[in-house]
Amino acid sequence: AGDVACLCDEAEIVAKARRLLAGRGSTEALVVSAEAWIWPRSVTYRGERAAKAYPPSSTPLRYVNVGGLLGRPLALAGVLNCMRRRYGFPATCPEAVNADGSYTLRPVATTLAESAGLNEQACWHVYLLEQSRGVLPPASECPRLVPDYGGELFLPLSKVAAEVKWGVDGRVTFEATHSRPCWVHANGAAKYLVEVMQFWLGWVGRYTRHSAA
Repeated sequence: AGDVACLCDEAEIVAKARRLLAGRGSTEALVVSAEAWIWPRSVTYRGERAAKAYPPSSTPLRYVNVGGLLGRPLALAGVLNCMRRRYGFPATCPEAVNADGSYTLRPVATTLAESAGLNEQACWHVYLLEQSRGVLPPASECPRLVPDYGGELFLPLSKVAAEVKWGVDGRVTFEATHSRPCWVHANGAAKYLVEVMQFWLGWVGRYTRHSAA
């Protein structure tokens, strides 16, 4: 994607993924990016906004962002198949989980515009909410999501861009957690940073070549 920059080598990515997934079955968990705001905003869970019902986070990164996923193919397939069985994904997602646990389903929009309908990320929000409350079937049937709350692998920049330092070494530091993410994602309101990233990466390349000369 044009709004994402990869800043790590394979060894670092693998090491960080192993730490995040430690103690979990390799096909029973999937790392997912976490961000500082929720989209779509209309989802509700048993009478309250999903944003309020979400599990707490010790960092500004709290809400699922499916722009970043990492795990074994069987884990991803397991999550998607669980969503298909429970929510009708990818055709429909819950806009509401009702008081009795039933779903109000809506067709998934084909564009990101809120006016176009319900974004597919709604399924992921409900999945994590049900996971956090012990509602999902066992992980062997519905693998668990592991949000990257520290921004170790993935850092969506929307709402946290001011907390990022762009280094001369071609890495960024997320000051809230002191992490050096492997991917930075200029999502949502941070789309303007696409040009900043491109300029920065070009400058880092020129700086590195000049320093090596």
